[in-house]
Amino acid sequence: MTVDEFLSKRIEENFKKLGSYIDDNKEEIVKSLAEKLNELVFICKKQQMDNEKNEISYLHIAFLKSSILTKTYEFRLALYDKNFWLDKTETEAYFKFDFLFDYIEKDIENASEYVEKGPNLKFRLEEVKNEYTYYYMQFLKIVLSKTLIEALKESYMDKLSLNEDFKVLFGGYMENAETILSK
Repeated sequence: MTVDEFLSKRIEENFKKLGSYIDDNKEEIVKSLAEKLNELVFICKKQQMDNEKNEISYLHIAFLKSSILTKTYEFRLALYDKNFWLDKTETEAYFKFDFLFDYIEKDIENASEYVEKGPNLKFRLEEVKNEYTYYYMQFLKIVLSKTLIEALKESYMDKLSLNEDFKVLFGGYMENAETILSK
């Protein structure tokens, strides 16, 4: 069995388990996401009251490649004005979907026996880990599609000055992002 075959099998098994977990724990996931959004709202509301932050156009949910290396698997939640990356005032918080990444380390450890041995073994394992983690990042879009609308409603996002074209974006930090929700 190749490493790709092993990990494909593991992804299929894990995603079934994760789908059930999300369905069984949706309220808890929504609550924790709403709490993190409220942390952002608190920061941003103060910035807007102090005229440091313009009307919000984007909530960007970004996975951090550095968190793969550190094994923290954090996401960056950030609010931006119409200038997006060029927004002068940072408004950010970090969030973990711990349940989503519990499987990665164990699977990568077990996958090492399927990787060709040789001088590039450590490099190849990191490459496999990055590719494998990417699938979990994409699975997060499914999680967000099931939880984000409710989390936004439960949060105090409506207390902020939001642009009429407010959008929620998902992607890598400082990379292209796709719109996953529009006002």
